[in-house]
Amino acid sequence: MHTASYAVHDALAYLSAHRVGIVTPFDDAGNELVRSVYEDRGFEITAIAGLARPSFDQIANATDDETGAALSEIAQSGADVLVQVGTGLPTLHLIEELEKRYDRPVVTSNQASYWQALRAAGIKDSIRGAGRLLR
Repeated sequence: MHTASYAVHDALAYLSAHRVGIVTPFDDAGNELVRSVYEDRGFEITAIAGLARPSFDQIANATDDETGAALSEIAQSGADVLVQVGTGLPTLHLIEELEKRYDRPVVTSNQASYWQALRAAGIKDSIRGAGRLLR
């Protein structure tokens, strides 16, 4: 199965991640489901932060500052890798800066999906600005 969720998990395995901090577009109930899925796949969740909106279709309106604040919150948790799940949250343009700031990989659903699709097609080219995963 090739979903964004599995692409993130494959990317985390590729990066040899064990301890992950996660930012989601979900509320507490959604966050607990994400936690359960990641723990079932063998990852230790060091922190999880949600960017819940009044309606789910508004997640694309999250500001860079809101996303950055949530990632900053989980960065303090001792995670090997910072993860952003959910394909509706625009974060690709933030990855390079966040990796420099926190000195660890940042994996997002969209970035991991691109990585998985490119690698499945045999394309191993580096993509500038898209983080360590795509170098």
